[in-house]
Amino acid sequence: MISTSKLLRAALGLSAICALSAGVASSGAFLVSKDTSAGSSVSSARVELHVLRAGRPATGTILLDGADLRPGEADARTSIVELRNAGDRPAALALDFAGAPTGAGLQLLQALKLIVDDCGADDLCASPTQVFSGSLPDASDVDFPPALDPGTSRFVRLRLHWPQDDDDPSLYGVSTTFRFHWSATSL
Repeated sequence: MISTSKLLRAALGLSAICALSAGVASSGAFLVSKDTSAGSSVSSARVELHVLRAGRPATGTILLDGADLRPGEADARTSIVELRNAGDRPAALALDFAGAPTGAGLQLLQALKLIVDDCGADDLCASPTQVFSGSLPDASDVDFPPALDPGTSRFVRLRLHWPQDDDDPSLYGVSTTFRFHWSATSL
């Protein structure tokens, strides 16, 4: 037979556990925000990037394919990128080189020449403005003024070639990868 004091202790212990678990289950922070000014809004730029091949969006993640690129080739490897502001604020656009490899991969990127053209609203890039020309690792803080207005697109042509002057047989067969970092800042 269980004594009354043991039963009372068990009941008190069970009550304490229930009270603690209820306290834990209902703990938390509640934040309330109230807008008291008329006509307030939050807005931002949202830029979408589309790589184009023959005037249509391309699939995959390769922006510039340098497979079998050779020193002195007449035709540069070319891609056109559409940057579209799908937000409701103007955006300042910039391009940076990112993810530099080391060793022979970096030497190859230093030998290659990148030309970046701002084509404005022309997806065919008939009258571009050159905004950068140099080795890939030197492509930093490449700006595209003026700001990209909401609902508009800007086309950027990227051309990559291996100048004959930078022919280095030790780089033959070297493969490398790199990344571009595109940024859009709401204005």
